[in-house]
Amino acid sequence: MPNRLALSVIPLTIVMVALLLWIANRGVPAPESVTPDFGAINDVKTKKRTFFNYLLPLVQRSNNNISTGASERFWRSAERLEDKIGR
Repeated sequence: MPNRLALSVIPLTIVMVALLLWIANRGVPAPESVTPDFGAINDVKTKKRTFFNYLLPLVQRSNNNISTGASERFWRSAERLEDKIGR
């Protein structure tokens, strides 16, 4: 029986993660900057620095969205989902 319980938790976990990602990415505007041409950069250190400089504002914006209420909305949605499935 423990395997049956574990198998029933996996789909719920997948749904919850997908819901979190959907909420976190909802309404995120497209990046204002142009994607750098990483293939044209030969120096590895420069390529890494350019990559992280490009990615950092996107990560910060996403983290800000999560910290300003997206996680609260996610948990409320998860509770409603649990209520629907009879937890």
